[in-house]
Amino acid sequence: MHDLVEAGKISFKLGQITQVAGEQGDSPSATLKGNDGVETPIPCERLMPFFGLTMKLGPVAKLGP
Repeated sequence: MHDLVEAGKISFKLGQITQVAGEQGDSPSATLKGNDGVETPIPCERLMPFFGLTMKLGPVAKLGP
């Protein structure tokens, strides 16, 4: 993926998708909320969302064996 980004073949955006628009035959777009809180509409041909999880164990991480 990083090679495709560097070659300019795809665009990588990091943030939260807040809206997806477009019907069959329309130009699809997604609205992306970045870490700065700004929402930006992005025209797209394909959308490949990847959802990651962050393990935050809190006090459980401090428990011993």
